[in-house]
Amino acid sequence: MRNRFIFINPDESKEQDWSISRQQQATIIEDQMPDENLFLTAQAMTKSIVDATMETKVGIPFYISYWPFEDKRWLLPQFLYSAIIITKINYKKRKIDENGKLIMAEEDLIKARDLWKKFIERIIYRVSLPAKQVLDILPFGDLNAMTKAELAIELGCSTQHLGELLEELEEAGLISSQKMEDTKRKGLHSEEFWKNKLPGTEAITWKPLPQEPLELNLGPPTLEMNDRNLTVAVSAGNWCLDLAMLH
Repeated sequence: MRNRFIFINPDESKEQDWSISRQQQATIIEDQMPDENLFLTAQAMTKSIVDATMETKVGIPFYISYWPFEDKRWLLPQFLYSAIIITKINYKKRKIDENGKLIMAEEDLIKARDLWKKFIERIIYRVSLPAKQVLDILPFGDLNAMTKAELAIELGCSTQHLGELLEELEEAGLISSQKMEDTKRKGLHSEEFWKNKLPGTEAITWKPLPQEPLELNLGPPTLEMNDRNLTVAVSAGNWCLDLAMLH
């Protein structure tokens, strides 16, 4: 998990593409190098933080008491690593315990949660910007559902391209659909779509880590075996341990 990363372009709009292309042309035509002061300042600050915290471990005095995205197992470590990075960025303001660990503050978790909230569709559900634009138009619930034709008119795009975006959203679990009889063309059916209500990052909660070791009320393990793998799953609220027998 430490070698994985999240890349987010905060603005993928056509307007931003146009603005960048104009700036690139202006830079070349005017034979003028862009001002690198801001970049160099950020680079120097990053190097300073990395050099100061490279060998420093972060102590986390909290545990996640509710994680609403259990089906996406890769996300919880990434969320905690986000909070760890925020702790290291603020290393001069954080306490150091007797073992030399930098102690995470609750505000680091709050900041991580706030940052994730801005990109929930991009980080958690991994959909493209055009698909997110479709999602923003769709209403919640099937009572106000929209057909593909209605969406195409609203967005000004072809139904073929829209179909690809709707398929992307359905695969991510962000929308639902149902077939309905076409009142204008008997015997034919059209499909209508609506947005699902899904948990957001605001549902993430945590509690202080108790002084005593955390006790988990483990239920009986369940075993599943096929010709390649043995999986042992032990449930305990938000906890799950999977063991695989490798060949």
